[in-house]
Amino acid sequence: MNFSEFIRNRHSPRAFLPDEIPAEDIKEILLDAQSAPSNSNTQPWNVHVIGGQKLKDLSAALIEEFDTNGLNPDFTVDELAPESWTGLILGG
Repeated sequence: MNFSEFIRNRHSPRAFLPDEIPAEDIKEILLDAQSAPSNSNTQPWNVHVIGGQKLKDLSAALIEEFDTNGLNPDFTVDELAPESWTGLILGG
């Protein structure tokens, strides 16, 4: 696959399966990500990997924060996601 095919065939999923990703797959992804370029070699990222009950607790806390305080995005958007996506994004 050449670069043009790669770009044309990419997609942005709007729904995610609840299946757990094997730890070995996550390790491989993070090893590959270490080679990704950053602006002026700033390497501004921090990565946290959680799963199981901790992930469920974090998701619940984020939803509660959203329900209590609404949106406070790092960047603005012109409109919210379509209603049909809401259940997919929030796991409902």
